[in-house]
Amino acid sequence: MNDIDATELGAENRPRPWGFWATLGWAILATVLSAVIAILAVLWKRPNFLSVPADLMNDGQLLSFTIAISDAIQIGALAFVARFGALASGKIPRPCPSERT
Repeated sequence: MNDIDATELGAENRPRPWGFWATLGWAILATVLSAVIAILAVLWKRPNFLSVPADLMNDGQLLSFTIAISDAIQIGALAFVARFGALASGKIPRPCPSERT
């Protein structure tokens, strides 16, 4: 078919992918970042939250708001890190082709 040597495909010097500890560190960083942003969002929505604690089990609106903000930040941070890691390792994800050949 073609005369591509399989040994030449991996001959480029690419950075190694992140290991277990680096991945765990990014996950912990994203979790802490989302928790801090969620607490700031609760303080923005309820300024007296620290002096009069809210009962989150009976306050569905505040709980939903906090979870939505926290999840959006955490997913966004992890997606950014995943894209950054793909760019650093040289494995850029390609979009699906619109037409099959």
